[in-house]
Amino acid sequence: MKKILNSLPFKIFIGLFRFIFYGFIILYASFTLFQKFSSNGNVLGFRIYQVATGSMEPVYNVGDIILIKEVDKSELKVGDDITYKGSKAELAGMIVTHRIIEIKEEDGKTLIQTQGVANEVPDPVIEYSQVQGKVVSKLWFLTVHIKVLQNQYVFFFCLFVPIVILITLDILDFIFNKDDGDEKES
Repeated sequence: MKKILNSLPFKIFIGLFRFIFYGFIILYASFTLFQKFSSNGNVLGFRIYQVATGSMEPVYNVGDIILIKEVDKSELKVGDDITYKGSKAELAGMIVTHRIIEIKEEDGKTLIQTQGVANEVPDPVIEYSQVQGKVVSKLWFLTVHIKVLQNQYVFFFCLFVPIVILITLDILDFIFNKDDGDEKES
């Protein structure tokens, strides 16, 4: 066992495993905390949202993670998918991602009409000030990651099993290196 633990290929493998595992945990935690505690969840002009309803299916399914980028109103056009904070009727206070079907200027304000791809009725008209950003991408990797980790068995396997393996290897490494130190002192 000592020979395997001290072999160069094993040490490289374990080092790479640690780097990837801890790096992923640190990046994930950092981004999550930064987004949670930054103003309005904005990270360098980007936001991440999870789709909550089927109003945009089949473009975005329930549970999909989407990346939103703040854009100037001049960049918006009919056909863009945007995320906005609703202020009227049943959408009041809700974060909504729908497709632009009409843009018009009225009394110096940019008014935007949106509609969910799967909806038959358009949303109430919104002002540009309500727009949080334009959808720039569906983050399929995060979508799969979130959906997989929602399964408690997979969550256990992906998080706790690697931690137990790393702790066990550290303990074995400590024990075998301690024996080497005891032998050298004699």
